[in-house]
Amino acid sequence: MLKDIKQTLAENLTALLQRYPDVSRMELSRRMDVADGTLGRIKYASGNPQLANLVQIACFFKLRPWQLLVKDGYKLPRDFDPSKQPVPKIEDGHVRISRFNARPSAILGSESESFSMVLGHIDVAEAWARKHLGVQLDSVRAVTVAGDGMSPTINEGDLAFIDADCRRFETDGIYVVLFNEAVMTKRLSADFATRKIHVRSDNDKHDPQLVAQNELTICGRVLAWLTLREH
Repeated sequence: MLKDIKQTLAENLTALLQRYPDVSRMELSRRMDVADGTLGRIKYASGNPQLANLVQIACFFKLRPWQLLVKDGYKLPRDFDPSKQPVPKIEDGHVRISRFNARPSAILGSESESFSMVLGHIDVAEAWARKHLGVQLDSVRAVTVAGDGMSPTINEGDLAFIDADCRRFETDGIYVVLFNEAVMTKRLSADFATRKIHVRSDNDKHDPQLVAQNELTICGRVLAWLTLREH
């Protein structure tokens, strides 16, 4: 799914650049204050665009950053709110949970905006939700996991359900965090000797880190996840 978002970003940027047929890409990159090589990598869906670059590009085209990451998003009004659009009726025995954008390497805009962009909704069986997510379902959000940091426990493309009201480290567990300008899914545990937090991946390829609590922004605690498989 990360590839899909990169491709959507590339298609949107290509369409936007076509508004200036008589201006070279190098000149446009100068006006955007984005390196021409960076602009080229985004246009051809390679590399991982930085947050600052997305903001610069969006500002140049008088868009909000999220509009670059939604198919044909540049055609939507700046104040478009997907969460207020008509949605299908919820079937009996199901509950509806908002699906939010929270992906590393493709963050849209500021810290709060990047996590608050509603992409849609997912309906799940109420019995399953009560069992695995608890009774306070109003605070539950669904986000798509990117990267292999938590593999094989949680894999890229899995749908993680998080308690969005949990905005600070409370107990050992798996959290969605903003760290080093990227949204990550990590296993956190307390280090009582140093009063810091261990940030670990289940994938041994990623080294653990010991960080101060103020170095992390907690976006929510992972309550459960669904693995989506392709056949």
